[in-house]
Amino acid sequence: MEFLAVFFLAVVVEGVTEHIKQGFPAISEKTGVIMLITWILGIGGCLAFGIDMFELLHIQSRIPFAGEVITGIAIARGANYMYDLIGKFTDGGSNGRRS
Repeated sequence: MEFLAVFFLAVVVEGVTEHIKQGFPAISEKTGVIMLITWILGIGGCLAFGIDMFELLHIQSRIPFAGEVITGIAIARGANYMYDLIGKFTDGGSNGRRS
């Protein structure tokens, strides 16, 4: 169920980014700006809500917030990427295989 929070935040980040691109068409052509926006949203969301995929996998870091920052960067890649990544770590009832 915790992985659902990761996926949900990825969907929110992707949705907000799309709205920003639609509202500001000049920005949508600038890949670097869009990447920065998604990083800010992803990392900010993970820090705000304490979402850390490493912690969910019982992997502890010696650096505070490292897991949340890395999770935020992964979330910035988008919901499809996160769905595939989460699928690698969970069974999902299909033994890791999708039909």
